[in-house]
Amino acid sequence: MTSGNKFSTQCSTHLIRTAILRASLVVVFGCAVACTSLAKPSAPEKPQIPAELAAKVQIRGHSALGELTVVCNFGESWTDAEWQSLASIPLRTYAIGGRKFDNAALAKLAELPVEHLLIEGTLADDEGAAAFAKMRSLRSLFFSHTRFGAATAKALSQHPALETFRSDGRCGATGMEHISTAPHLRVVRLMHSAANNESAQALANHPGLEILSLNSSNSFSLNNDALSAIATIRELRELTLTDTVLNFEQGLVVLQKLPKLKKLALLQVGLSDDDYAKLQAALPQVEITWHGLTAEQQATWHKRVAYQNAKEERAKLSK
Repeated sequence: MTSGNKFSTQCSTHLIRTAILRASLVVVFGCAVACTSLAKPSAPEKPQIPAELAAKVQIRGHSALGELTVVCNFGESWTDAEWQSLASIPLRTYAIGGRKFDNAALAKLAELPVEHLLIEGTLADDEGAAAFAKMRSLRSLFFSHTRFGAATAKALSQHPALETFRSDGRCGATGMEHISTAPHLRVVRLMHSAANNESAQALANHPGLEILSLNSSNSFSLNNDALSAIATIRELRELTLTDTVLNFEQGLVVLQKLPKLKKLALLQVGLSDDDYAKLQAALPQVEITWHGLTAEQQATWHKRVAYQNAKEERAKLSK
């Protein structure tokens, strides 16, 4: 074989090897892409609403629940057949509203494997509280403008699955000592009258609470006294306090005792510039957000607190 033929043969061999290598890379790369595509989780499929519930149920994402949610309107009472149709929808997150949702309807709901639940503006009350104890899979419970109170809180005592609780009314304003016994409780958000010093005290020394939000929203029942209890929640990572007046020396200073605190939000909170500077120096590892109150707003807050305290004193004396 001449040198020219040898060179031609070598080139051909080299080209063949290169082509094989490229083809192998294409196959390997294609497999990798295919595998990646297969591994990527798909968005949950939106189930069909049974025809008989078309006017009473929507299925959509919910801003509060963060899940694909079965939104139920109880403008009128439901039949047994409609409840059976609701059970056929393969979702476990419900938002309930409507004046015809009463204690009988709550008992029906408890027969479903509910995991996340929001109840807003309904007629159900403490007489139906036993239904919550039957919801053994319930992980998140949100109350908004409801009639539930202390008996409902007691029904949630030692709940085996509850992780998140949010309320803006009587259930939370009283009874947090019961709700706080849920062994997996990690998130508590209380608003309006539920966000008070007593609720904070009921959460003192909680072994697992990680996120706490107290928004007193003109109820004037949250102040520096709540902070000594909050400072005992050793697992707390995020704390939000809204609509109150605080100071550093008599209140916020104790937050130094929280070893895992990463975020602190003080929203519409009266606080002096000097105290804010002290707070920043005391908590250098914490991301702090502060939206303050004007001097006039703080003065109004103090007047309302004084009026509320005087009213409570008069009520005690009249008994």
